[in-house]
Amino acid sequence: MVDDTRPEPLVPANADLRDFAFMPIDVTRLFASEFHAMASDAEWRAGFTLWLKSWQQVPAGSLASDDVALARIAEFGRDMKQWHKVKAVALHGWEECSDGRLYHHVVAEKVLEAWLSRLQQRRKSGSGNQKRWGAAFDPQQLEAEIDTASRLLFAINPTSKALQKTARRDSRKESPGDPTGIPTGTPTGNPKRIPELSQETGTVEREEPPIAPPSGSNGKSRRRKSPKTPWPEGFALDADLRAYFASHGMPGAVADAEFSKFEQHAKANGKTFSDWRAAARNWALNAESFRRERGGGVPTVPKAEKRDPRTLSTDEWRNLMDVYRNENRWFPVWGPEPGKPGCLVPAELLQTQEGPR
Repeated sequence: MVDDTRPEPLVPANADLRDFAFMPIDVTRLFASEFHAMASDAEWRAGFTLWLKSWQQVPAGSLASDDVALARIAEFGRDMKQWHKVKAVALHGWEECSDGRLYHHVVAEKVLEAWLSRLQQRRKSGSGNQKRWGAAFDPQQLEAEIDTASRLLFAINPTSKALQKTARRDSRKESPGDPTGIPTGTPTGNPKRIPELSQETGTVEREEPPIAPPSGSNGKSRRRKSPKTPWPEGFALDADLRAYFASHGMPGAVADAEFSKFEQHAKANGKTFSDWRAAARNWALNAESFRRERGGGVPTVPKAEKRDPRTLSTDEWRNLMDVYRNENRWFPVWGPEPGKPGCLVPAELLQTQEGPR
């Protein structure tokens, strides 16, 4: 028969933290406690062991009231004589509740804070899976468990920071009839106003927009990038570009050929630039530098060397044949070299292209 004079359990019956490897310890509070002041070394060790072991019990933060079980949990094994010597002080602060188990207010407070964190994470994950994957999710059970844990934690420590971090639906308003049983004005729910330098999290509502830093200050501003544009229709090698190409050793037909390669490369690889004229000039500079280093030749088309040769287009084969003719280079990934059995180069290109120089 349940003894009605005993208090209700301090934590929910389903609180399970067995996969929580770490138990938070308030060091300042521990060394300022009455337990620390009066316990001998053996009593202190036994009491602290009970705190740690209770974290892994179910409900979390509770202990069996049986002496044999307590002795084993406190690491005394079957030495009941030594256990009885330290029992009174080791169980300082523990009380038996209506479920027949022992609870400690400080341990229960830490358990409830961790349990609230777990429930909130479950709610967040369930809601996220519902939105992203369409998974079935009913938050009512979790909401009820969060309300229960919040009410129990409020009874132990109304100023607990975990209550301030409890995520509530924005539409819920705290009132005297709130099902949590927590009075209006207690620090629960999603905080809307967070003090400066606070380590809490939440949504801060600004009454006024932020003021831009004055000119000459250290405030950094991002430079707006010019929008990139696809290859413009009718864009050709005009007189200015031709003169620029000519100034880099590419007069006449060489400049036309180099510009044609630049155009093919840009279209084939989906290139976009904010300034196509500048991009063409950069191509000219690279081509001129390439000529100086290699003593002639033209830039190769990127990516063509690494692709399966059976997927190359005729234009890409034409560029590769230019490499073969001007640079006397042929990569094994392109297949057999021109003139050898099994060559994959289109027949029409083999007929029109000359051999390597």
